Amino acid sequence: MVNQRGPVTINNEDAMQEFDLTISYGLENISLNDHVNYQVAADEFGNKQTSLRRIEAESPYYDGTFTIHVTKGNIMEPLSLYVRGATQNQVTENLLFLEELFMQPTYTMTLRMDDHLETWKCWPAEYSIERSHVFMHAGMAVFKVQVPRHPTVSYEVIL
Repeated sequence: MVNQRGPVTINNEDAMQEFDLTISYGLENISLNDHVNYQVAADEFGNKQTSLRRIEAESPYYDGTFTIHVTKGNIMEPLSLYVRGATQNQVTENLLFLEELFMQPTYTMTLRMDDHLETWKCWPAEYSIERSHVFMHAGMAVFKVQVPRHPTVSYEVIL
């Protein structure tokens, strides 16, 4: 980041603590970045992608193809979460709860950074769990998920 006074150094770990990512569960919103049970890993989070569906036409008389119609397709949002617990049983309980959260038929995810709010409509997600002996000694696991979400995002500024 550069401003008028020169470059500004941002510590990635500090930046990851200054936002909240929640997932709806019934009438509640569960924080996925509370730094107690769950923490969003910085490796994949924040990348933006777009998927397009195209209808194209081609002619035997002209080179190439011509785009007739383009619409946005659903997006797969990658997300990695560090899952913690004081005991392996608590880690397991937190993992089971994440499985339940991400397998809901529909849910919303909300990202809040300072006064910026984004809300996505999501569907059941594919996930994997990494729980090697190194993680087990640390009382944690890694929950990697690919969240299918609608391409339309609700943006808000909170005053």
